[in-house]
Amino acid sequence: ANLRSNVHFGIRLTAFFRIKQGWHSVLRSQFSDVDMQFSEEELETAISESQALEIVDYVHAVAPHVDGILVHCRGGVSRSAAVAKWIAKTLGLPFNHQYALFNTHVYDQLIHATACRDKRPKP
Repeated sequence: ANLRSNVHFGIRLTAFFRIKQGWHSVLRSQFSDVDMQFSEEELETAISESQALEIVDYVHAVAPHVDGILVHCRGGVSRSAAVAKWIAKTLGLPFNHQYALFNTHVYDQLIHATACRDKRPKP
C-alpha cells in the first residue's frame, strides 16, 4: 500500500478531521508564527520544547513506515518550511537551502529537541 503521513500543525481550525484512506496518521500541534525576538505574550504561543519533541518523536516513529510526510500550517510559508527543513536534514532529503523564509525559532527548537531525544536512554 502507498501510505502517506501527515504532520499537521499550526492550524486553528476546530472542525473534526478524518484521516484519509491510505494515510498513516495525523499529528496536530498549534503554535504561533513568532520568530527571533518576541514579547512575553508571544512567547506563550510560540512552539514549546514539548511540542518540538512531540514533532521529532512523531517523525522518527512514522518515517520508516511511509512514503512521504505532508507538513502544512496556516500560512504555508515559515512554520511548515521550518519543519520541512528539519525533516530534510534529519532524513537526508533534499531541501532548497536558498529558501530563507522558514521560521528560525521553530527550526532551532526542533534541532534542540533532536539533541534532547538523542540523549535519552535507549529502550
